[in-house]
Amino acid sequence: MEPKKHMPETAAREYTDVVRSWWDEHPFTLGLGSREANDLTGRVGEDIGLDFFNEVERKMRKWWIGATYDEGGPLIGKFVPYDDLRGKDVLDIAIGTGWSTVAFAEYGATVNGIDITPEAVRMTRRHLELKNLEKDVRLAQMDAQRLEFPDRCFDFVLAWGCYMWHMPDTYRALQETHRVLKSGATAVSYWYNKSSWTYWFNFMFLRGVLCGKLLRYRFNPTRIVSRYTDGSAVGGNSLTKAYSPSELTRMYRNAGFRSVRIDTMPLQGEVEGWPAGKFPVFKYLPSGLRRWMGRKWAWGLVVTAIA
Repeated sequence: MEPKKHMPETAAREYTDVVRSWWDEHPFTLGLGSREANDLTGRVGEDIGLDFFNEVERKMRKWWIGATYDEGGPLIGKFVPYDDLRGKDVLDIAIGTGWSTVAFAEYGATVNGIDITPEAVRMTRRHLELKNLEKDVRLAQMDAQRLEFPDRCFDFVLAWGCYMWHMPDTYRALQETHRVLKSGATAVSYWYNKSSWTYWFNFMFLRGVLCGKLLRYRFNPTRIVSRYTDGSAVGGNSLTKAYSPSELTRMYRNAGFRSVRIDTMPLQGEVEGWPAGKFPVFKYLPSGLRRWMGRKWAWGLVVTAIA
């Protein structure tokens, strides 16, 4: 079985086990758990301390330059209304190292944090313990494609990056998210953008055409993206999908959301890395134009949807 963007339900159920196993062995730790260069994944030891979690957050702040208001504010504060969530019921999907779960708890939300892997639950539990927040959060290993919560029970859902990585049946996961949201409540999620400079220039043209990967991977673009995103230093991850804004709008609408807003979110060095890193002629473009290109065709998309 190989990664595909759309899978029948039976195949998606089987592939979920593949995805769970891969991410449990290669959790997203921004390279702090790996000895491989340019590897953003890797397991960490049982005795991890606060320095590890602080370094993860520092790297994320530097990376997600378009997502946080200021150095002292919480991560992705431009998209998550932390101040408004005090006393509200929040579902945090794909908790990873627990950076978002901790932020929700610190701002007084009632948090349920879930992840498909036991390793992420372990890291987040440790993170909460180190900050004396373990009593304020309920953690569970759970598949977001089949949420174990009643209808209309959450005021806010965060799903940062997981729909494209952890969900063979992405549409079902969106339906489940909509089901557990109260009417008028908000879901925020991060996606990879198929209408981006990175997708078409880096993956499809450079990797796919010039390096022959489209032929090698039988013209399966999802397999190329999976190979050269997270885990690329160790042969690629099990599943990474990219969607265009129009595809996302259609999926969200079909899943029941009545309002969908999509913002681009450039990463650090969005244009400077590709294509300027390989084709220096792009460095001669005015800096303002390069920044505009980075915003216009950014690799990251943030969807804010109202149930």
